[in-house]
Amino acid sequence: MAARPGTPEQTTAPICVVCNSNHGEAAARACTRCADELRDQLIHLARIAGELEVTVARQSRTGRGCGDSGDPLPVNLAASYDADAVVNVITTWAREVARGRGLPSPTAGEPERGALADVARWLADQVDWMRRQPDAAEAFDELDDACHLAVRVVDRGTARWYAGPCGAGCEQDLYAQPGALTVVCPKCRASHDAIARKQWLLGAAQDTVAWAGLIAAAIAALGLPCTRSQIAGWAHRGRLAVRGVDQAGRVLYRVGDVIALAQDSQRKQEQERERGIAGKHRSHFSRRG
Repeated sequence: MAARPGTPEQTTAPICVVCNSNHGEAAARACTRCADELRDQLIHLARIAGELEVTVARQSRTGRGCGDSGDPLPVNLAASYDADAVVNVITTWAREVARGRGLPSPTAGEPERGALADVARWLADQVDWMRRQPDAAEAFDELDDACHLAVRVVDRGTARWYAGPCGAGCEQDLYAQPGALTVVCPKCRASHDAIARKQWLLGAAQDTVAWAGLIAAAIAALGLPCTRSQIAGWAHRGRLAVRGVDQAGRVLYRVGDVIALAQDSQRKQEQERERGIAGKHRSHFSRRG
């Protein structure tokens, strides 16, 4: 429609689809300030990605008691679901960006959470390209939500570990600080042996199947040293049987099988330390002789 005579022609300044501010780049959907903020969020997500795993395993409900219904693996299910949601958003947009730019995808199918840091860093380098695309509003909104969700999951985590339900007159869920010798119920004030509680949790989880990262974080939180790389090594050498694959394509193992191997590894390390100490003593006495 033509402007009326004497009426100045109106122009539309570019509007940021994120913050609705005016910016001077006609080819961009999001302004540089919003792009910088998203880039910083993705970089921060990469930094805290490892803490998501720890948070998932730190505090959780494992069911109402040994032998009862419930998930016996000491994992924070709410945190686990949220962490999976973060991974899904980040990896989905990484694949979309890679496809749009004709670049190799930084993801391989549905990666475990351990790959989250690398994918988040890769996406941070693509923010300037993303802000110029037609779906910039959707991308910025979903990625912003995912980054904030990851921060909330980590912030909710504490250094405590779940010690099971009280069972001594009440069913209060118990949590303990690392290194605690006893766990006191905040409701009925009953006292429980922390070591016995850890052994009970490890026993209750024997027949559960889960993926390597989750098992490693869970049993390490209960005092049994174990890493994802150790589990992968045992499986590669044929010492650990694969028990299936989950919906995300992650290989599953029986927790009891991993616990047995981790305990065996711990015993061997202790024996090697003892032999090393004994060898030093023999060497010392031989020099004195």
